[in-house]
Amino acid sequence: MIKGYVTHDQSLEALRLFSEMKLEGVEVDFVTIINILPACVNIGALEHVKYLHGYSMKLGLNSLSSVNTAIFISYAKCGCIEMAGELFDEEIIDSKDIITWNSMISAYAKHGDWSQCFKLYTQMKQSDVRPDLITFLGLLTACVNTGLVEEGRIIFKEMKESYGYEPSQEHYASMVNLLGRAGHMDEARELVKDMPFKPDARVWGPLLSACKTHSETELAELTAEKLISMEPENAGNYVLLSNVYAAAGKWNGVAKIRTFLRDRGLKKTPGCSWIEIGKLVHEFLAADQSHPQADAIYTILGILELEIMEGRRESSEELKFS
Repeated sequence: MIKGYVTHDQSLEALRLFSEMKLEGVEVDFVTIINILPACVNIGALEHVKYLHGYSMKLGLNSLSSVNTAIFISYAKCGCIEMAGELFDEEIIDSKDIITWNSMISAYAKHGDWSQCFKLYTQMKQSDVRPDLITFLGLLTACVNTGLVEEGRIIFKEMKESYGYEPSQEHYASMVNLLGRAGHMDEARELVKDMPFKPDARVWGPLLSACKTHSETELAELTAEKLISMEPENAGNYVLLSNVYAAAGKWNGVAKIRTFLRDRGLKKTPGCSWIEIGKLVHEFLAADQSHPQADAIYTILGILELEIMEGRRESSEELKFS
């Protein structure tokens, strides 16, 4: 049941069931630990990961490599680089498999630490572990998050020419994202054009975002047309194109898209986030009023907004008279 909840993106239900399981005195084994950890990762519940780490040590389950690997990966994905690094360094170099190396590289990549990613990549090759497609995706992600265009080009070329890998949609999407963010729009467009297979939404999405950033209205229209044909019910694509029109001052285009969205009844999926306080996980949606302390939360937000506005006003007055 726990694994089923996790598989169907119901992480809070999985954690609730795990708590219920313990309260009823059901014995927890290594399979339970391995299955519940992804639920913690999905909602960023780092304290739960720490608890499960300690709990597994108490039960002696940390002697199993599968449990240790699952805990290490959970720390890495939750952004606890220090603890993940400690567990990674504790392992004997020869015992590290491709999953362990990739997890550590991906963790540093998410934090934009290219130097650590490249250091691990070098150590990995020296350990006679062959990089795979996930390794290169992690390295490209690091390049995207740090804006290292030339390094990204080198990695993309190396995976094809040195290792004989055919880049997937995700690899092309990363390269398009990297080039687009840096303003290399012609190169990004040519890369998409020369892909050996039909690009999907993962590739067109970053290109459309780059069009918005760099006011490429004509390319944005073409890209949005591709995206909308693939995801006609995804309101986010229409909203992004509307933002491109707004940035270019094409208000007729903005009005048409808004009318279209209203007539079709399409709405952008609201953003969702979690925060962990005292081992309790609180879930929030954009403009959410369902939390039991919603009134207090919005009161504090209102106070903060007033303080920010007051701070800006004082700053502008100081600049005016300086």
